[in-house]
Amino acid sequence: MSRCRTSTARLSLALFAALAINSAFALRPASDTNLVLVLEGDSLTDNGNVFKLLGVPNSKFYFPGRFTNGPNWVDYLTDTVTKFVKNATVLNYAYGGATACANSETATAVPVIKDLGNQTAAFLADAAAGKVPKPSADTRVVLIQWVGSNDIDSALRQLAAAQAAAAAANTTGPDLQTAGIALATSIVTCRLTAAQAVAASGAVSDIVLLPISPLYQAPAVPAEFKAAVTQLVGFIDGALSAQAKSLAGTFSSALKTRLHWAGDSSWIDKLSTTIVPPFKNTTYPCLWNPRSVLEKIDNLTLCTDVEDRYFFDQIHPTTRFHKHFALKGLLPRLQQLKGVVPRRVALNRFIV
Repeated sequence: MSRCRTSTARLSLALFAALAINSAFALRPASDTNLVLVLEGDSLTDNGNVFKLLGVPNSKFYFPGRFTNGPNWVDYLTDTVTKFVKNATVLNYAYGGATACANSETATAVPVIKDLGNQTAAFLADAAAGKVPKPSADTRVVLIQWVGSNDIDSALRQLAAAQAAAAAANTTGPDLQTAGIALATSIVTCRLTAAQAVAASGAVSDIVLLPISPLYQAPAVPAEFKAAVTQLVGFIDGALSAQAKSLAGTFSSALKTRLHWAGDSSWIDKLSTTIVPPFKNTTYPCLWNPRSVLEKIDNLTLCTDVEDRYFFDQIHPTTRFHKHFALKGLLPRLQQLKGVVPRRVALNRFIV
């Protein structure tokens, strides 16, 4: 055998050995790393907090404790992560109906619901009491923050009421652009204020900011508002992205916390078109809830083809989308963020 062939053979054997070692490592549950996921958010993330307090959403129609027809993205992510990270803990502080900023309407109607500020306070209290493992060389504590859609929903309802009142009084209604900028500014400020409070406490190693969910896709948003909501979501995402990039250095150096921006809402938007088999109905939900999902209603009508639908009700996607979001959308992004979730967790079958 020639020297060239010998070298090639040795290189092939080395590459094969390296791949075998990496594959074995990927398939073996991690025992050297502790991973704590801390979740803050609203009904997309809540997997039982509101249900324990209020018994809603109605489990006659909804999967118990979830605002959909089955497990939500938290359940799917937890199930996957715990299979590959031996010492994994998930702490969920999300509440259905929660807003990024304090909301007097919600506080009056359903005072048990914790907005982002109160969710953050609850987490920090648990951390101070020693109920949450502290970040260390072998322990990553990662906070995932996903909230803001209910702020938009509330503002839209208030805006519509103000416009109707102005029309009835034959006066000028509120300026949409001014209202939109004010709303976006408040959401960004509230989210970053909460993130800074957590970082300053030293209770986490990483904070991941998820974009506003693509609310404009929801059947609940009237056709005449979809363009404005799309523009508003994009504006909020842009402001969050810019602020996250601006503050990342300060968080890392002064607060010893890595701040990550998970990208704008477009990647969530596109997920609805990449699911297999594809959704046959992306327009109409499986059920239409005429009142707030936080009210227990017994006379709802369910569809018979929920597996073909993108939305379960007029706001919340089906469990099929939650699974696709968790494993094909969020998890690969978490793996791309240094020190958040080990790449061995998902393997290639989950990477897009």
